[in-house]
Amino acid sequence: MTVYYDGGTLYFPDGTSMSSNGTVSRSSSGYLKRWDGLMFQWGSTGPGPNSSYSQPQTVYFPTTFPRSCFLVIVCNNWNQGGITSSAYSWNQSYFTINFTYYASWMAIGY
Repeated sequence: MTVYYDGGTLYFPDGTSMSSNGTVSRSSSGYLKRWDGLMFQWGSTGPGPNSSYSQPQTVYFPTTFPRSCFLVIVCNNWNQGGITSSAYSWNQSYFTINFTYYASWMAIGY
């Protein structure tokens, strides 16, 4: 494994990096793990291959929260009258969104 160090941050081949501030994956579905254990994760979702906007969908986090996920926020990315997004039934690995059309999300845990 080749690791690059720029004097303040270590960069790993999988796209993650680590500094005195924590570990980060800067992809469109990524995460930030702070030095104190607090984690932020984010991403977006759309309809699955065999689903429609009216079907719930399970969304997996980019990485598992080591202890607990205590908040998931979902925002619509699709302007369709009357349809709102919400997250429910989350744990350390995934959450369920109430519909499968385009949405962005953010989760916080540790």
